[in-house]
Amino acid sequence: MHISDDEIKKAFYWDVNKGFMLLNKKYYKVMCIRGYALLPDLELVKDIVQDVFLSLYEKGTYSNIEKFENYLYRSVKYKCINALKRVQELGLENIPELPDDNVEVSDNRIELLHHEINKLPHACKEIFLDKVLGDRSYLEIAEEKGISINTVKTQLKRAYNVLRESASAFLYSFL
Repeated sequence: MHISDDEIKKAFYWDVNKGFMLLNKKYYKVMCIRGYALLPDLELVKDIVQDVFLSLYEKGTYSNIEKFENYLYRSVKYKCINALKRVQELGLENIPELPDDNVEVSDNRIELLHHEINKLPHACKEIFLDKVLGDRSYLEIAEEKGISINTVKTQLKRAYNVLRESASAFLYSFL
């Protein structure tokens, strides 16, 4: 099911909660993927994305936004950068360098990852996103989809293999 920004805006007009439900359905996983490309802590990224959605709800500025994806991405990006700065100020080790706004490699990586995930077969993509971003168990996914746990495992293995191959091809293109 494809949800357009116009449909989300109409939903906001009639029912704010339905508008946020549609906004969350369309953009939550995408923003988690993009945030994770900047900040290698999935739980923290999920919290940041939730904070962005909550802030949008509390401020009531959703009616002033022209393109939700651009607004959400900028908000998530800057909150991830701020989180990285806080972690670096604390002197924790193994933290990647802050992304430079003038460098488009990270955006290319995000777009490539997003593109490769979208190329996965529909069922495989849904299972992958449910497991990785939804942090759901094999059993939960299997019961919801009406499939066996082994099918879930097989689909995940296929998704990881495809993404691993495309990531390797991307990395070797820069060598």
